[in-house]
Amino acid sequence: MADVVTESRQQIPGLIRSDFVYESAPFPSCHASTIVETKNGLLTAFFGGTHERHPDVCIYVSRHDGGRWSAPREVADEPPAPGQAREIAPGVQWLRMPLPFALNHINLWLVEEHDGYALVDCGYGDATTRAHWQRHFATTLAGRPLSRIVATHCHPDHLGNAAWLAAHFG
Repeated sequence: MADVVTESRQQIPGLIRSDFVYESAPFPSCHASTIVETKNGLLTAFFGGTHERHPDVCIYVSRHDGGRWSAPREVADEPPAPGQAREIAPGVQWLRMPLPFALNHINLWLVEEHDGYALVDCGYGDATTRAHWQRHFATTLAGRPLSRIVATHCHPDHLGNAAWLAAHFG
């Protein structure tokens, strides 16, 4: 089996590694994972619980120590209020922005870097979200810039403020 996995890795250009983060976990389902490289190594964050939108869903993280992934660890069971941030791991902040849709929010992630913060997704491009961003500029970012903006995919709630934020930080 290991030979098959190794062989398939070599056929995917740009793939650095392919691992299972965990074999067993204290939850039956996970969704909406993200992975970032922090100054302390790789970190993945994901929602775990009975199923998406179930009241028992919490945020879990696992770290890669260079040899293997840590067991999933619950870091948050309550989301931050709009305009607030919640640290889920050293150097990683969870933000939640409102949406004017049936799905009424999006989760965003700030990852501390040496020259500012990398932002994973940036929220819907409307006045309400931009007002929350103005608050984050003064509080969460504490005057530090966004050094990178990463949109996980091309939906308006994930990249709607990308140009506005890039222009703000030059």
